[in-house]
Amino acid sequence: CGGLISDVRAVVTTDLNEFEHLTSIPIGLAQNVFGLLAVLYAMPTALPLVVLAGVAWRWVSFPKTWVFTQVIPMFTKEIYQNPLTIAAEEHQSLVAIRALHAEAYFDAAAQRTAMHLVYGRFRLWGGLLLKDVLSLPVKAIFVACAVGCVVHVKAAGGDAAQALVLYSICWGLVRK
Repeated sequence: CGGLISDVRAVVTTDLNEFEHLTSIPIGLAQNVFGLLAVLYAMPTALPLVVLAGVAWRWVSFPKTWVFTQVIPMFTKEIYQNPLTIAAEEHQSLVAIRALHAEAYFDAAAQRTAMHLVYGRFRLWGGLLLKDVLSLPVKAIFVACAVGCVVHVKAAGGDAAQALVLYSICWGLVRK
């Protein structure tokens, strides 16, 4: 190997972009720990609830993971092009199709390809909506803890800046 990029690409068969998501793990972990410490500081009684909600948050994201790993790879260009291709072929050969009495064949093929697209989209949006529905109670717990932290800080005589910082930190747990 002479040190050229093409030589390295010939030897390395792994796409290094696949490791990109690993770089967000330390940052996300630090933000979660910092958020839990903020909840512990402001409202120690809410910590078990926040930890339970954090564990549940990982489970409710399963439908989204399933959509991205299983459903989206099924959507290739052919899935979108097949119904158009069949319709164009049928339109161009309409006289011959009618002469051969093959309308039923083309109708069945068009229906199969159209339904393949419909079922795929149903799975795609169904998985994403299921994740949203499952995550609503968990988000409600995080929001309640964020509001509870603000109320607790204000009741203890804290200033608005401290309450706003704790609210932002606790609200950040929802996005992780």
